[in-house]
Amino acid sequence: GDRRSGRAVLNDLFAGVVSGCMYGVFGACICILFRVSKVVNIAIGDLAAFATLAVAWLITHYGVNEWVGIVIVLVVFALFSYAYDSLVTRPIAARSSQNFVLVMFFFTLALSMLVQGVGLLLFGSEVHGVPALWSGSNFKWGSVVVQRPALLLIAATVVGTVGLGAYLRYTLVGRVITACGQSEIGARVVGVNPNRIRLVCFIGSVIAGGIFGILVSPLIGFTYSSGLSLGTLGLVAAAFARLVNPIRAVAVGVLIGVAEALIGGYVTSQYQVVMVFAILSALILARPRLLGTLGSFD
Repeated sequence: GDRRSGRAVLNDLFAGVVSGCMYGVFGACICILFRVSKVVNIAIGDLAAFATLAVAWLITHYGVNEWVGIVIVLVVFALFSYAYDSLVTRPIAARSSQNFVLVMFFFTLALSMLVQGVGLLLFGSEVHGVPALWSGSNFKWGSVVVQRPALLLIAATVVGTVGLGAYLRYTLVGRVITACGQSEIGARVVGVNPNRIRLVCFIGSVIAGGIFGILVSPLIGFTYSSGLSLGTLGLVAAAFARLVNPIRAVAVGVLIGVAEALIGGYVTSQYQVVMVFAILSALILARPRLLGTLGSFD
């Protein structure tokens, strides 16, 4: 009995890490955009789900190679992000700087609803997923069964997190991104265009979210509405990282995923998400300092 219980714990922990990687990546995408523009992109999960559904649709209906389908969808998403920033974000930033954060919150909420509606119209309510990019039999390390797509997702998260941290810390562009987030006026004084930095971060975060949605889809599958819960938990992870620290958001996301998996395995699988939110809410009420000061780099 003890051996079986130990095996179950290890597999639950691994499943939690996989889920947590998704929450953490979405949280990091929210943080990297907020730190340079004060835009909370709560539609990141819906955009990732839509990208996955679009790739699966191209493969199923047109026989497109999965890599070609991924490139097509990501290019379209980059163009869409450029258009959204030009037509929505930039005009709002120019006209309503005082209430910019609140106004953009509702615009990204509207974007989330729009993406879900278009997804339902185009792809229906069925579950879809992209074929595994790294196919083959599962690995087995001791009592832990590891699926190749899960290992690929974790590896991509680790490489992406370390790479992002090094990029922000050691490269000129990374320091510009940080400086732009700390003081837009100061950034303009030294010749940095905050609009351009915001555009690059918006496009980059949307593409990153789409890539990781595609990576995880062989494991969980997506419907038109799947991105809502993923994006919400990503937002929670970002909030615990003060909306500006993408590395911390990834770590918090992994912790949330592990907690969710353990609750589902040993308490209840039916209400595991509800219980996770209840626990997080209780932590925030008991220790508000856990959130820090949102938007603060200190």
